[in-house]
Amino acid sequence: MAFAISDPAVVINNESVNLVPSTVTYTEGFGEQSVRAQSSGNGRVDQVYSDDVTTHYSMIKFEVYNTVDSIELARRLKANKNGNTITVSGVDPTSGKKILRTFKKAALTNNFEIQFGNDSSFELEFMTLPAA
Repeated sequence: MAFAISDPAVVINNESVNLVPSTVTYTEGFGEQSVRAQSSGNGRVDQVYSDDVTTHYSMIKFEVYNTVDSIELARRLKANKNGNTITVSGVDPTSGKKILRTFKKAALTNNFEIQFGNDSSFELEFMTLPAA
């Protein structure tokens, strides 16, 4: 039996990040591809496969609670432009299998919105080189 990874670790610039559970998502960075039909006549078709290299980047996002530490971290990451490195890791507790992804040149791209409240969080979204 396999278990879903529900408590991944996120480390940014060698600093462990405390985050809202079940909010970490990312893309691998393979980008988008398209397939078009081309006709060779008499009912014959073939495909033309193309790779949109302008979409070859990863996205990683997660939420953090509105603590002073999280707000200050977000400000530092934003000021660091695309000089951030993020690692995400997780372990299947039954098999011990691990997943590890590294995201280099991570830029915090969203204009994060801070809401004050007892159950408030805010999202941090990064665009990066493809995951390694």
